[in-house]
Amino acid sequence: MDLTIIAGPLIGAVIGYFTNYLAVKMLFRPRREIKIGSKTLPFTPGVIPKGKPRLARVIGRTVADTLVTGEDIRKSLLSDSMQEAVADKAESILQSRLQTAVCRLTRWDDKEYETTKEKVCDKLSQEIYETVLQMPLQEKISESMLRYAQEKLAEMGGDGMMGGMIAMMLPPERLASIIEPAGEKMQKYVKDHGLEYIRPALEQKVDEMGEKSGVQMLYDFSISKDMVRSTVKSFYAHAVEDHMDGFMQKIDLASLIEDKINAMDVMELENMVLSVMKKELNTIVNLGALIGFVIGILNIFI
Repeated sequence: MDLTIIAGPLIGAVIGYFTNYLAVKMLFRPRREIKIGSKTLPFTPGVIPKGKPRLARVIGRTVADTLVTGEDIRKSLLSDSMQEAVADKAESILQSRLQTAVCRLTRWDDKEYETTKEKVCDKLSQEIYETVLQMPLQEKISESMLRYAQEKLAEMGGDGMMGGMIAMMLPPERLASIIEPAGEKMQKYVKDHGLEYIRPALEQKVDEMGEKSGVQMLYDFSISKDMVRSTVKSFYAHAVEDHMDGFMQKIDLASLIEDKINAMDVMELENMVLSVMKKELNTIVNLGALIGFVIGILNIFI
C-alpha cells in the first residue's frame, strides 16, 4: 500500500484539527497581554479577555432588552402562583402571636419590641391623660351627682314628713353648693393621679393584644381569612403595578449584568463559556480535522 496516498489526507486532518484547536484556545489564551519592552505581542490577550468589556455590555443589554424585560418581571411578580405565595406568607405571619408577628415584620428582637412598646404606651397614656383633662369632668360630675341627689330627694319626699323636711332643708341651690366641691376634688384627683391608672391599664391591654395571634385580632373585627388573603393580594398587585417602572430604573439590569461580567476573572469566564459551549467548540475542532482530511483526498485527484 502506497503510504503517500493517505499521507496527504492524514496530514490535512492533523493540520485542520490543530488549527481549529489552536483557534478555540486563542479565544481565551493568553489570559493577559504579553509585552516585550513597550510592545504588546499581537493576539494577546485572547479574543474574549480582550473584548470582555464589550462582551459584557452586549450581553447585559441583550438580557435586559430581550431575555428578561421589565414586562417579563412584572408578569412573573403578578402571576397567580406568586400572589398566592405572598398571601401564604402573610397568613403564616398572622398565625403567630401579634408580638412575634411584629418582630418578624420589623426584624426586631424581644428587647427592641419591649422598648418600642414602652414608648408607645408612654405616648398613648400621655395623649389619653391630656384628652381626659380637657373634658369638662367637673361640670359633668357635678351635674350627674346633682341630678341623682335630686331624684333620690324626690323619692324621699313622697315617703312622708321626714322626706319633705329634708327636701325643704336642701333646695337645689344649696344642694349644688354642696356637690360642686366634690366635682372639683374629683377633677383634681384625676389630674394628680390619672396617669397612675391609665398607664397600667393601657399596658395590660397591649400585653393582652400581644398574646393574641394576628388572625384572632382580625376575627375580633369580623375580618375573615378570605378577606385577608384578598386584601394582601390586592395590595401586592397594586404595589407592583405602581412601582414597577421605578423599580426597574433603580435596578438597571443591563448595567448590573455588565458589572458582574466585568468583575469575573478570565478563568471563571472561560469555565462559564465552556460549561455551555464545550460540545459545540469540540465539534468545531473535529470539523477542522474532517475538512483537512477531505481537502487532502481532493489533492490526490488534482
